[in-house]
Amino acid sequence: QEDNFMGGNAARQPAPQTTYLLAGLQKASSLFKAGPVDGRRRVLIVVADSPLNDKDKYQTVMADLAASQVVVFGATVRPFTAQSAGDLQADADLKEVVSDPKDGHFVSVELDQLATSLNGLCDPNSQWGAFIAATAVDREPCNLRVEKTACNKDAGCVWFDTTLSCGDSPCLTHCEAPVCVADTANRCVWNGASCEKEEVCKYPDLAACEADPECEVDKGTCIGKKCKHDTEKGCVAD
Repeated sequence: QEDNFMGGNAARQPAPQTTYLLAGLQKASSLFKAGPVDGRRRVLIVVADSPLNDKDKYQTVMADLAASQVVVFGATVRPFTAQSAGDLQADADLKEVVSDPKDGHFVSVELDQLATSLNGLCDPNSQWGAFIAATAVDREPCNLRVEKTACNKDAGCVWFDTTLSCGDSPCLTHCEAPVCVADTANRCVWNGASCEKEEVCKYPDLAACEADPECEVDKGTCIGKKCKHDTEKGCVAD
């Protein structure tokens, strides 16, 4: 693969006839980190047609992709039915990159058959579609929540009063525990695997609950404040 994004160097010199993935994986990881965590499936598909030349350099970026909850699929392609020694090595190399279980996230096909695997991504009955369906996040994306209380109850969402809209909590951008717990302004907490917003209206005593303008006591339990206005103007103003 000559002069492609992953193999070409800064001077844009042609890459050797082999496959380099590191730069491509790093670019994908940065895109996933910058993107919202909103319930959509995070999928990366790696296609290779030759052995991986930089396979000993993936440890850090693969850990980053895993932390971003990215499911990695891989496909090796070849021009003919029979596999050469290079094809077999490419299979072995790429299998080490894909998510577990390896056999379920990897295919080795003739080039003309690649479309079959790609077309099945959204089909839960296909090989790859089954894994995407199994990793789906069962919650509504933040931007679809139109009510403040419901938005703030979601550990991944936060309500913005300036735009009267629900969006992703800044806590979701923190990938390390120390950075997460240090963000007290956004009430971030580390749940052992990721950073999320502290659960709203979870106070040890009712006095603290009543002191929070977003909370109220209802039948001895601290809950998110309910809107009690009977007019649209009064509700929007609150």
